[in-house]
Amino acid sequence: MSALRVLERAVQCTWRPGSMTHVRLAYGGETAEVPFERVVRLFGRVALDAMYLRGRFSWHATSGFALGDV
Repeated sequence: MSALRVLERAVQCTWRPGSMTHVRLAYGGETAEVPFERVVRLFGRVALDAMYLRGRFSWHATSGFALGDV
């Protein structure tokens, strides 16, 4: 499987510029902005640590994942 296909299946999470309370989620060409607390509830402590230490978080989604469900 190519690296591009792997990235297409990953949910990318980054801080919304100028905010420490909202993040941007990108998946399959779609983006959404959600409260950071929601991301922590969905993805757990791993997301919390990654966002504060690296400023980004990546999670490999299952085939049934949709940003509208977040």
